[in-house]
Amino acid sequence: MRPNQFRHASVVTNPGEYREGRWRTFEPRAPIERVLGGKPTLLRPGLTFTPYANPTPCNAHCAFCSEELLRLDATRLSAKTPIGDRPSYFAALDAALTELAGFEMGLSLSGLEATSDPEWLLQLLALVKRHDALFPERVLYTNGSGLHADARLIPALVDARFTRVELSRCHFDEQVNHRVMRFDRDVEIRARGAFEETVRRVLAAGLDLKLVCILNRQAVATLDDVERYLDDAAALGVQRVVFRSLSELGTLYRENRETRWIAQQRVSVRELMDQVLPEGGVARAGWTFEGVTSGYYYYNEVYRRGGVEVVLEGASYVAHHDEVQAGVVQKLVFHSTGELCGDWVPNAQVLAKYDGAPRARHVRLLKSLAETKLPFVTYGTAGLLLLHPELELTIKDSDILLGPEALLPFVQWAQSRGAQVTSWSEPWNAQWTAADVAGRFYIRATFGDLQLDATYEEPDFSIPTLIREATWHEGVPVCPEGPLLAMKERKRVRRD
Repeated sequence: MRPNQFRHASVVTNPGEYREGRWRTFEPRAPIERVLGGKPTLLRPGLTFTPYANPTPCNAHCAFCSEELLRLDATRLSAKTPIGDRPSYFAALDAALTELAGFEMGLSLSGLEATSDPEWLLQLLALVKRHDALFPERVLYTNGSGLHADARLIPALVDARFTRVELSRCHFDEQVNHRVMRFDRDVEIRARGAFEETVRRVLAAGLDLKLVCILNRQAVATLDDVERYLDDAAALGVQRVVFRSLSELGTLYRENRETRWIAQQRVSVRELMDQVLPEGGVARAGWTFEGVTSGYYYYNEVYRRGGVEVVLEGASYVAHHDEVQAGVVQKLVFHSTGELCGDWVPNAQVLAKYDGAPRARHVRLLKSLAETKLPFVTYGTAGLLLLHPELELTIKDSDILLGPEALLPFVQWAQSRGAQVTSWSEPWNAQWTAADVAGRFYIRATFGDLQLDATYEEPDFSIPTLIREATWHEGVPVCPEGPLLAMKERKRVRRD
């Protein structure tokens, strides 16, 4: 399956035209508006979502590490803000994914090393499975350390339906590779044998594997180097390899050790392209040109050499930054602080801030329902906390009242956000009407670990009257306090 910006070799009569245009030949689709954090936001269809992986400091210290690059407008690095309170982090991430329900994205799992803390990764994969419909494509970018060290991870990736694993290795010679990737001393995959074993295990599990080689003068720099790398990859059974140039940085970043190394060690991928397929000429012996791909900040050419698909790729962080400033979100990154951003920089393009506390998550859920204009009113503990934020009450679920005419629209809304809807523990039947559940009083929508009970039959109070008399708090309609307290007392008495 090719990306929608792929142009087959049969229609590319002049490769130089695309090499000159690079990412500027990208043709975006019309953006889609979504409400995130209570604000309308334009999203590019097909964008990728990254839960920034920093459960621990990285176990490698790559000389080119993009996570050590500090943009001039940045106040901090995500790499320096590791994930702290795990329950709150995952609750906030769950809230962000719940708000994005219905907008299909690619999952791009990257940042520092996502496999360095297997427990964190396993919990993340479980959350991805809960939001299964969101991510038709799922890619892990990794140095492979955790895949080698923990036997649970590769099967867990298969179970979570990951589309591809992109495994980074700058050179097959472990000494050459270590000069660039600089693994911690106790990380076993620094050894060639451990790396090759991991490759075989990933392939044996049936996962699509792509090796990633960052071009640089200390490892793979020439076309002969590229072909030797491809020979080693093919001997392992690898069928896909990408050679990426170091991204163009322009004047956006503060000078540091990494920017200096990148400037000194950069290899021109354009020169490699010209050698493999000279302008107006014939492809190098053994190579077949298959096409080009344009992204909003990258450009690549796709070839086949023997049984291996080979991608030569260039990218520009300047182009990425320019597109981000243009008003349409090109990329979503969820940072360890609970901020959802349209940028890798945690203080830039902040779209929403998600609080993982139960009260905040329930309020967000109710607020998202209110944004649909569906007539309802909140009561119970959730309603009381909205009326009196100073109260210290434990909220286990949210309760709302809605008229019978709003029942089916509510079910449709809940299911569109991935909720499981039940009536008296019976899964909702798509053929049901309001008449079919008459006398059952309420239905339950379960959003992960959040529960929303919607009552549509109330014996003591008029639901339409309560909806008309509702007051609004934090964007949520709340039942008048008198009836709210009376219903809570009635429930307490019945329980007693």
